[in-house]
Amino acid sequence: MYHRFSQLATLRRWAVSAALLGLAACGGSSTDEAAAPDCEMGARVNGTAWCGTASYTQSIGAPGLGRLATVIGTGTDQSAIIIELPDATPGTYPLDAGQAAYNDPAFRTFGSIAGSVTVTGLAANGVLSGTFRFDAVDLITNARVNITDGRFAAKR
Repeated sequence: MYHRFSQLATLRRWAVSAALLGLAACGGSSTDEAAAPDCEMGARVNGTAWCGTASYTQSIGAPGLGRLATVIGTGTDQSAIIIELPDATPGTYPLDAGQAAYNDPAFRTFGSIAGSVTVTGLAANGVLSGTFRFDAVDLITNARVNITDGRFAAKR
């Protein structure tokens, strides 16, 4: 019970963060431009191309936990994809329950239930890049969403 409550609290926090970031977004779209070079974060949401602006934050975790990173992509329609990484170094990491989310334009939050993210690099100019995919569920309605072909080149 506590674990489910904790997941709901985390997803609500993501929803509020994504809503605020979405209001401040200055670019990105949810059109078939997901492969465009100026698309900082792109993916397919239930098979439909999605494109957004991307940024990330990085913090030092508790001793032994490494540097935690959160990547956020925001579309002009106020949708968002949020991924929490256990580490910002190159490698493949699982996206288990609550480590990623998709917020649709109606501000419904879909939390990850399975998936993975591969960090491919952290460039000297501060751009964190990688690929991802995950399945997610709305904990209130049990509706599901499939995020595939994801990629990001996020700036700090």
